[in-house]
Amino acid sequence: MLATKKDITTKPALGIAILAAMLAAGSAYGATNVTLQVQTVTLALKATVQGPVTAGGSTCTTASLATKDVIAALGKAVGTNFSAAARLVLISSPTNSWFSVQDVVSKQTVNFPVSTNVTLVTSDTVTQITTPMSGQARGATYGVSTLQVRTPTLSMTLYGYSSESFSTTTITSSGFGYGLIGGSTAIFKGTVNFSPMKLQ
Repeated sequence: MLATKKDITTKPALGIAILAAMLAAGSAYGATNVTLQVQTVTLALKATVQGPVTAGGSTCTTASLATKDVIAALGKAVGTNFSAAARLVLISSPTNSWFSVQDVVSKQTVNFPVSTNVTLVTSDTVTQITTPMSGQARGATYGVSTLQVRTPTLSMTLYGYSSESFSTTTITSSGFGYGLIGGSTAIFKGTVNFSPMKLQ
């Protein structure tokens, strides 16, 4: 699954490598005539949260954490009430990538950059690839990714083993992490997945 303030570009020139370049977020967002690729980010986490600690002992509670919960925390951080239809997305241009919350406002799709709150970096990677006569590469790239979310109400650092499929451009990652929920220490485990890339 998924710290520096760097984002990743998920595809190099051939479009088949995972998390290839870590670049400053969003600086090319306003560029014209640029093809953007969008991946929806889906989180499914379980958290064990520290409860009260007293002289007689301590307690823990468990909680589920989904993408909508992360979006709600990001909304509080940026001062926006996102709708139930909002999505957390990774947007990539030929040179940059950045995280945004994508929502519909007055019947228009609007991207709210949140890369100051959400960052993703990856380790060195290993690749298994075959290119048949059709020219369609097959295989995957594997690495260890670190996803960080930083808001006043939710803070977490997630580490995980991730893989990117060349044929579908999906990225799947499962692992663990730690952080704070409402100021209480929490330990996380679960998955963070990125959908196939779509042109925007």
